[in-house]
Amino acid sequence: MTLTCDPAVKEGKGIHLNNSPSSQSGNAEEQAKRERWEEELSRVLDELCGDEEGLEEMIAAFLSELPCIRHRSALLLAEGKTAEAAREFHKLKGTLSYLAGTEERELARRAEAEARQGVLSPRGETVRELDRFLDAFDRFLRERGKKSAG
Repeated sequence: MTLTCDPAVKEGKGIHLNNSPSSQSGNAEEQAKRERWEEELSRVLDELCGDEEGLEEMIAAFLSELPCIRHRSALLLAEGKTAEAAREFHKLKGTLSYLAGTEERELARRAEAEARQGVLSPRGETVRELDRFLDAFDRFLRERGKKSAG
C-alpha cells in the first residue's frame, strides 16, 4: 500500500499527529530552543561552506515534506500499522539529522523505535512531544524564512 498526500496536506492544512494546539511562542523555553536551532543551522551552513542557497533548499525540502510525513504517520498509527509508521519516523529522523540537534533527532529515533516495537500510541507522550517539537520547529523555520526574504 502506498500512502500519498492530498493537496490540502501539502499546503500545510493536513492533520497533525494528535491535533494538539500549537504552543505559544515567545516563552523562555521556546526562545532557548530557537537559539539552539539557529546555532544548528549555522553549523550546517559552515558544513556547506557558506552556501546559503543550499541551506535554504534543504529547509524548503524539509518544510515541503513535513506535512506529508506527519499525515502519513498519523494515519498509519491510527490504523495500527506501526511498522509502516516507523518508516515515516525514520525518514523524519534522517531529515532532522541535517537540520536539528541531537535532542530532536533522539525524539524522532524514539518514535521510530517505539513504532517498530508496536508500542507507540497515537495519543502517547512520545507522539505528543514530537508533535509539539514539529509545530515549533516548523514555525521557527517559516518565520526565519520570512525574515531572510524580507
